[in-house]
Amino acid sequence: MPTVPISFVAAFLLVIMLVRLWRSEQEAPPVLFLILLGTYALTSVVVGLRWSFQLGWARGLQPVLTAALPPLSWVVFVSMMGPLRAWHWVHASGVVVVTWLTLYWREPLDIVMIGLFLGYAVAMIRAARTCADRLEQVRLG
Repeated sequence: MPTVPISFVAAFLLVIMLVRLWRSEQEAPPVLFLILLGTYALTSVVVGLRWSFQLGWARGLQPVLTAALPPLSWVVFVSMMGPLRAWHWVHASGVVVVTWLTLYWREPLDIVMIGLFLGYAVAMIRAARTCADRLEQVRLG
């Protein structure tokens, strides 16, 4: 019986959500949110290719795409509370560091990734607590 890796199922569902939001006749979703959903879907596909088919190139791409998720989630989260400032793009530095570590020094990569995810999680929780009144106006569907 053929099997489908769960990461491909997750990517398929994310793409369905992305297309439905993009083609929605209601208020257009923010472009950054669509990019975030697309990045999550692409990351799920790369994970599936890496672990199901043992593709070597996916091993190098997986940590870079995964490192893009926390800063991109942060930028989308902050953009829902108000206009973005130009300095928010400095958050791409985490992706640059992970790319360098993936290419040249893989040993501390896991610790850096954990720190990246934990740091952005704490930042989002703190921002949500201080700006809860702005988040009440965000539509999720």
